[in-house]
Amino acid sequence: MTGRVLILYAPLPMPGRGGPRPAVDSAMMAMPMGLVAIAAHLAEAGVPVEIVHVGVERVIDPAFDPVAEVERLDAAVVMISLHWHYVTRPALDLAAAIKARRPHTTVVMGGLTASLFAEELLDSFPAVDFVVRGDGEEPARRLLDALGRGAEALAAVPNLWWRRGGVARLNPGTWHLDAAGAATLRHGALEHLRHARTYLEHGADADFDRPPAASPQPAFFYNPGRGCPVQCSCCGGGAQASLLTGHAGSFFYPPTKVARDLAGAWAAGARAWRTSFDPRVRRSEVVAILAAEAAAARRWELVFSCWSLPTDELLEAIAAHAAPGSAVILSPDCGDEELRRRHRGFPFTNTALCDAVAAARRRDLAVFVFFAVGVPGETEATIGRTAALAAETRRLGAEVRVLLMSLDPGSPLHQDPGAHGAHLRVRTLMDFYRVAPLDPGPYYHTDELSEGALRAAVRRLRSVARG
Repeated sequence: MTGRVLILYAPLPMPGRGGPRPAVDSAMMAMPMGLVAIAAHLAEAGVPVEIVHVGVERVIDPAFDPVAEVERLDAAVVMISLHWHYVTRPALDLAAAIKARRPHTTVVMGGLTASLFAEELLDSFPAVDFVVRGDGEEPARRLLDALGRGAEALAAVPNLWWRRGGVARLNPGTWHLDAAGAATLRHGALEHLRHARTYLEHGADADFDRPPAASPQPAFFYNPGRGCPVQCSCCGGGAQASLLTGHAGSFFYPPTKVARDLAGAWAAGARAWRTSFDPRVRRSEVVAILAAEAAAARRWELVFSCWSLPTDELLEAIAAHAAPGSAVILSPDCGDEELRRRHRGFPFTNTALCDAVAAARRRDLAVFVFFAVGVPGETEATIGRTAALAAETRRLGAEVRVLLMSLDPGSPLHQDPGAHGAHLRVRTLMDFYRVAPLDPGPYYHTDELSEGALRAAVRRLRSVARG
């Protein structure tokens, strides 16, 4: 294939927000970091490629038109990320607008949500020509090689959904990333992202509500591995996602690769590192990464999302090797221990949670405790226990955040709602398209609580969080 490739990420438009930075008019600004690796992989194969983050471009120029940009650059192929389900409408509307004005441009979609609904995408959205299912780094390159070479060449591209004779089909071959293959990829190659510094200043931190007094550093969202060994009932990215990716469990990238990726982000101006990859309870790999980064004179302001409660060794490593202002995020979801044990892959007791908050605060680490209303089985009584736990963690020095659970495509709750006492009003990709972006969700009710009651519980708990 010859011609320019654009990789586009369109976040979710929303009213402008103030705070310690200029207002950002989009949510879900943090793009999947796989886009960076795909761009670098294509560039190394000689493909002229660039990542354009529509939200970042509109921070710079509110009148930015991505379709006009596709026209200006005469892009032969546009790859659009549909990873986070929140961006279903902006991603699909962007694909339709491009195809309407440039019908000869090839439109490819990928990401977790696109993978889950690949057949529906091709059946219902004619603007989408191809869907890459699961891990996309190598399949994207092979797809570009196959374009223009006929049906047999397309049939050999792994992980590819496409139309043959007007019928959507999935190729039989699969490709998945493993630790050895990851070693050759560059997830920190931000030179292929237009206005990378602006992205670091706005993109990776815009979805994380730091206290107004905080002075956010340019932030890099980066996970030093892939996969998850457990399955939470409300998560679409857990162990069950291996059905899409072809690999089970989780793995860390080789240390040399992690160091190379983080060095690339540091060179681009990042000073804060946000991560949500924590599959090992002992955290020996994380401790080693932090020590190596400090030895390389990169002391990150770390925002570390814990999947299980932090060990003393992890907290000591963050305190010793990360910059002041570093934080840990703890996500008990609810205050009822039995519900947590039933629905969370890494359960823990309320006492252990409070002990972890206290241990982090003793080391001068910021702590954010996130509660999510909508866990199946919640009742007014369990929400009362959540309110009590929120008040206690706040008393211990944590910043408390309360979210409304959003139905995650591919989660056990989405795949088998009856087993969780849930009743969905969205199931298909078209359903998600129709409700976004104005509907606050959670797109389901339970045997115990209506959607209105769940939203009321969020308001109640947020008043507790504010004190």
